[in-house]
Amino acid sequence: MRRLPAYAPELNPVEGLLANLKGRELANRRETQVKRLAWVAQARAHRLRADRRRLSAFLRHAGLQL
Repeated sequence: MRRLPAYAPELNPVEGLLANLKGRELANRRETQVKRLAWVAQARAHRLRADRRRLSAFLRHAGLQL
């Protein structure tokens, strides 16, 4: 078992997904209601989760493989 550093975003594939979500999917959105923004974020995250190639890229970037 290897111990990971306390905070190492480059080793966490979820950070890649969140960065993509914030930088592309939700960039420049001007929602006025938190509920609407949460709904949009969930819908975009669901779409990203369905993209196997992109998810594999997040894993590869973190140095992981299936």
